[in-house]
Amino acid sequence: MKKILSLESPVTKWLTLFTNLVLLNTLFLLTSLPIVSIGAALTALATGCQRILRGNNEHIIQHYFKDFKENAQQSTYLWGFIVALTTLLIVDFLFFLRQGMVVRYIACLGLAMLCIVILLLLSVGFSYIGRYQDSFRQVLRNSLLLAMGNPLWMWCILGFAIIVAYGSVSSPERLLTSIYVNTFGGCAVIAFVNAYFVKQLFDKIEKR
Repeated sequence: MKKILSLESPVTKWLTLFTNLVLLNTLFLLTSLPIVSIGAALTALATGCQRILRGNNEHIIQHYFKDFKENAQQSTYLWGFIVALTTLLIVDFLFFLRQGMVVRYIACLGLAMLCIVILLLLSVGFSYIGRYQDSFRQVLRNSLLLAMGNPLWMWCILGFAIIVAYGSVSSPERLLTSIYVNTFGGCAVIAFVNAYFVKQLFDKIEKR
């Protein structure tokens, strides 16, 4: 019994991970409520998950608000940029949907590339802001180059993002289910899995 409840036991480690993810999820939801602060909340959540993966399980709340505050400006810029790109994607899709087949086919290729850029910025950009100190322009450039320079992990990131997106909004029932699950820890679990993939990108350049 003592071995099971010791600090180094698998049971204790899993319980600690579960507790920290639920705590991060709660903090993320609360700090996302003003809507404009979603970018800063995403960075704090992603950075918190990176810390857990690197073995730092202490002071979760303090670190969260520290990351939230220090990266608020750049994170908000990135969130606004992603929202603008997503709006452009939707408007263009609706426009080209009414065009001829050839035009639609060519447009779909371009829109698919834009969609990949949006997903990569969402998945890598906020983690990048939380880990490195760069200008906003460098954040955009390096996040994309870092992902595209590692095709295996890039496709893992994209595949996971597509699965999550499809599973969340492909039907009204799945949308309601995703809202329920995300409210009770789902956001942090998604961020944690994504953080594992992104960590592989960071480790490659940091070990050079």
